[in-house]
Amino acid sequence: MPDLSKFKCYRFSNDGSLYYGEVAFLNIKTGHLAQSGEGDDWKLVRHGYGMNMFNGNRDEDGILTKYEGNWDKDKKHGDNATAVFSDGSTYTGSFKKGKFEGNGKYEWAQGHKYEGQWKESQMDGNGTFTNANGRVHTGVFKRNFFLNDKTFINPLDDEKKQEKNIKYYDDHVLSLKEKHAYDKRTRLYKVTND
Repeated sequence: MPDLSKFKCYRFSNDGSLYYGEVAFLNIKTGHLAQSGEGDDWKLVRHGYGMNMFNGNRDEDGILTKYEGNWDKDKKHGDNATAVFSDGSTYTGSFKKGKFEGNGKYEWAQGHKYEGQWKESQMDGNGTFTNANGRVHTGVFKRNFFLNDKTFINPLDDEKKQEKNIKYYDDHVLSLKEKHAYDKRTRLYKVTND
């Protein structure tokens, strides 16, 4: 349990959000933190544990309505954090410099769910994606795509589209002599053992 005696309540004018938690003053010239600061060189930042209620504006993660967890110099950073988005989707897990990073679980409002490794706010590493219709993909993900045999597919696509992409990969990409790593039109990857 965090020490609530250190908590402050602020409205941040740059994004209109309301924050309740630990803060510090950041020297914008040197990057040093302090408990107080006066003058144009100092900026109040969220630093430590706290909860932020957003006004619905888009930020780098999408449209957040609430974030609860650790902060590092105004960036969401640390383990065991919770983010709630305006459409009802939620993320629980680790952040690094404001992005999903490490292990976490994202639940879409539409009923999809991914639990596993993240890198720069993308499904990346080992994980399990469960589609709202019950179809499950467990294994390796790279930049939000699932490795299915020799190609990466979008786990949000329906089965027909996935089969079409796999067939295209087998018929066209594998027959090419040069090593194409990525086909932009179909978003398919060629996986080589080189």
